[in-house]
Amino acid sequence: MQATKRICLLLLAILMGGICSMSAQKAKKPRLLIVPSDALMYKLGLLEATDDVGDYNFYQHYKLAFLNDELKACIAKFEELMRERGFPLTNLEMALKKAQDNPDYVLPIDIRIDLNYKVTQQGPRTFLYAEFAGIDMAALKNVASASGESQPAIGATAISLLQEAVIDKIDPFCAQLQQTFEEWVSNGREGSLIVRDERGRLEQDHGGRTVGEVIEEFLEKHCVGSSFNIDQMEEEVLQASQIMMPLFDDAGKALDGRRFFKPLEQQLKSLGFKTKMRNVAGSIGQIEITLK
Repeated sequence: MQATKRICLLLLAILMGGICSMSAQKAKKPRLLIVPSDALMYKLGLLEATDDVGDYNFYQHYKLAFLNDELKACIAKFEELMRERGFPLTNLEMALKKAQDNPDYVLPIDIRIDLNYKVTQQGPRTFLYAEFAGIDMAALKNVASASGESQPAIGATAISLLQEAVIDKIDPFCAQLQQTFEEWVSNGREGSLIVRDERGRLEQDHGGRTVGEVIEEFLEKHCVGSSFNIDQMEEEVLQASQIMMPLFDDAGKALDGRRFFKPLEQQLKSLGFKTKMRNVAGSIGQIEITLK
């Protein structure tokens, strides 16, 4: 068992070496957070459902979840291995305490890692199923996943099986993360944009161009491969997705959504608008600009 652990850790170090080479370029690292999935919260009895005219809304009691020793041990092992290799995770338990003290706090997250597991007992044998799913919160796409059931164990505790599962599953999970980061270097990091104007001036003429046309021209010029989609264009709102932002600007400075869209904000100001730009849900890549 110890030899297997050492081999797994060695493989993980090799895989994470590629990721660290990207961070050496000083690109803005994605902020990762591991979260108990809704399926796990339901099994723990900590998912509250409310009926809203036939549609269910869910409330997750995350603070109570961190009183569960098995869950804490699993998350702690995952955070430990990622931190050792240069990718510290935001700790959900601490973030929730910060949010309690500051109601305006927005949890920053770029890749959410959903954790789910199930421990099954058959006589003296214990089985563990575990899965990790990494979701890019700007693109709302799965960028990494690993799952599977452990070999039956006799006399093993749920905590020891969960920590073994982390070591076992983190190799393929990190390999997929590595592939995602390499794609970001080549093709850009996906982002999204919402521009709002309650006075409905997005389709009005401003110096020979509408606001929508100004935004489209900006995206065509600055997106990697001119790659983006306009999902909605109306008088009061424009929404664009699959905006492929480069990791660095022409001067070699690391880009996030605010830096990428700052020149667009300046263009809109030059048309006579007052603007307010914010990150949506704390994400690097999701930006909303309100015109006033």
